[in-house]
Amino acid sequence: MASDVSGALRQKQFFMDRIVVGTTGGADAPQMKYRLGPLSREGPWPMDVIAAGTFPSRDEVASLVAAAGPGRVLILQRVLPSRREIRALRAVFDAVVFDFDDAIYAAMPDIRGSRLKLAAKRILRLAVRGSTTASSRRRRLTKVLREVDVCVVGNEILAQFARRYANRVVEIPSTVEPVETQPAGRTEPPVLVWTGVA
Repeated sequence: MASDVSGALRQKQFFMDRIVVGTTGGADAPQMKYRLGPLSREGPWPMDVIAAGTFPSRDEVASLVAAAGPGRVLILQRVLPSRREIRALRAVFDAVVFDFDDAIYAAMPDIRGSRLKLAAKRILRLAVRGSTTASSRRRRLTKVLREVDVCVVGNEILAQFARRYANRVVEIPSTVEPVETQPAGRTEPPVLVWTGVA
């Protein structure tokens, strides 16, 4: 991730000496462990992690601003400041990167409720958000993507969405470390299971 992102930031011509990460859930969040964990453990730059909400409070934005300085890059993971706040962050960081690996722009499928209730929700989403499938985060996300230097995504589907708004998009898949050795004595084929965190 470090080389891909630093390559994308090369146009800015600055010396990066520290990374500040604003992430939902803090240092122990799954997206932090899997997306930025290798960079924090093996990367050449020290990293500060600051927990913030999806729609950060004034105090959370102030904490991010306080961590700024020359040579510092801000990575926002699912943290969506307002347009005014993202511009304030851009003013104090040398570069701002947005990272996401889930379709946070889409509403979660609703499989409960009557057809009438589901139809009403879709109509309301269309009226308020401009799409029957848009999440409450979509508008803020598109504004943030227009302001950042680089957007890093976890797959091609997310990259297609991000390219509509961001100037530079880098695709870095989230991966799970493979098992080094096959368990002894297994006769049945392995079963693969995926779990996620909402």
